[in-house]
Amino acid sequence: MELLPPDIPLPPGPPSRIYSPRPSNPRRRLLDLKRNLIDRFAFFRLGLQEYLNYDDEGRRRIRQYILIPPNPGPWPGHPRSAPRQTIWAIRRPGVLARLFSRGEQGGSMRRAADRVGRTLRRDFRPARLRFRRRLGYGGFGAAFLFEMSDRDGSVLPVVVKAAISGRQRLRAMQKEEENFVIMAGAQHFVQRCVLQRIPDPGRPTGALNTLRGLFSRLGLRRNAPDRNDGNDHDDVDNANNPADRVQAARSLLDHRRDIIIMEYMSRGNLQSLITRLQGRDNKLSDRMLWLIFECLFKACIAMAYPLAFCPRDKNPWEDFVMLQDETAPTRSGRLPEAPLVHFDIDPQNALIGDFGLPGEDHDSVPIVKIADPGLSQVVDERFRRDEWKLWAHRTCGKADFYTPEQFTPEWDYKASKGLHDLSREQTAGNYQWWTNLFQVGCVMFCLVTQCSPPMPPVAKPYSYSAEDGSNDILNGYTYGMILYAGEYRSVDRRLRDLIARCLDHNPMERPEMRYLESVIDANVGRMDLRGRESDEELMRNAHMIFGEPP
Repeated sequence: MELLPPDIPLPPGPPSRIYSPRPSNPRRRLLDLKRNLIDRFAFFRLGLQEYLNYDDEGRRRIRQYILIPPNPGPWPGHPRSAPRQTIWAIRRPGVLARLFSRGEQGGSMRRAADRVGRTLRRDFRPARLRFRRRLGYGGFGAAFLFEMSDRDGSVLPVVVKAAISGRQRLRAMQKEEENFVIMAGAQHFVQRCVLQRIPDPGRPTGALNTLRGLFSRLGLRRNAPDRNDGNDHDDVDNANNPADRVQAARSLLDHRRDIIIMEYMSRGNLQSLITRLQGRDNKLSDRMLWLIFECLFKACIAMAYPLAFCPRDKNPWEDFVMLQDETAPTRSGRLPEAPLVHFDIDPQNALIGDFGLPGEDHDSVPIVKIADPGLSQVVDERFRRDEWKLWAHRTCGKADFYTPEQFTPEWDYKASKGLHDLSREQTAGNYQWWTNLFQVGCVMFCLVTQCSPPMPPVAKPYSYSAEDGSNDILNGYTYGMILYAGEYRSVDRRLRDLIARCLDHNPMERPEMRYLESVIDANVGRMDLRGRESDEELMRNAHMIFGEPP
């Protein structure tokens, strides 16, 4: 089945937050791109502040003298001496921060977001959705919370993300929605909602409760207080607003390409969780860390096989898709042919949902899902043959969460000569499912240390016994050696070892999917960890740490 969006013309424009200026001559523009990025990443290796303060205009004349390749031969390997690193405690709170930074309250961006909110409030009223509040806004859009309820008071919240203005932003929003669609059915990836498949609130009681289990319970509430002074739902039982008219209104919203309607993750993100833990001088237990790691790893499996979780008889643009748990395929040794590489996995984009029902998955620690696929790219054979895209995606994402595939010095040697030489490198441009795994390792690093990844990134040698109990000795270069500092000694050693391997410089030395699945599964149920924290204690502690949804 061919999965296509509604037949609406799309405006042209490059993807957001990726290097985009292109001279008219293709060979010239590729040469300029290479020189620009080689120069920028020279500053990146000095530190984050130097990279962020890069003077593009001032360096323009200098860049034209950069040779391609800048250095002859292959990359000689990791240097013995390394620059001094800086590590910051994570202290920046806020829902959807970075993506939706608030800025000045009276700024033009806020006014633009409020105008969009008023328009959406009017547009969603015929579909029987009530506006609740604005969640955040920024240069790439705004997010709003809407709710619908049935007659017995059950409430279903949804998040509506909207482009504020500009053809380029609109195209980025449409690309993000397409990425949501191909992830339909993956339990550990935030899901796009299809409003026309949601039960009519005007029907007999309990209709919305049929959605339990589709979106990790989605924060369903009963008899929720009306926090909105407006009167958005006065016409719910109005005879002049029949069910077919409601469905027509929802269908129109589903087919709009300037908005994305998605599930609401009621407990914020891992960034806000880390901030709360610091404020209370608290930390996550080993069992909590393993369970969160399991969620994030399953999201990696989901992104490795987009469209694999949507049945063939379903159209994810139009139908609700039942969620499936993600498991690694039984065949080993074969890499995914066209994985979705996220490029923007960090604590901000790892969202926390609800606890599962007793006896179900996530009954002790709430589910964690990956969100915000706006920068995500399906890395298929066509992508791998596009040298421009391989280079341009070096700056895709947030600088402190770049992967070795993006920042390795290999780019400054033979890899810069052409696509043939680049394709032979082990790390440079080798985007695959393991690129997502590296960023998941960064998120786990943040949870253990409550700090951002150290900058500039420096790989250091490691050697230890394999996590599966075999006699194998694992060697490599990891960006996670700080995990072995004395202040983190109380954290489970097996967990730190596995995170360190996920942060290996060489993507092919990171744990294989089946191996990682078996190791995580074995450690989630370890008896020695249960001895330190029983199931009852885990559940009680998790409810205190993760709290009740706002």
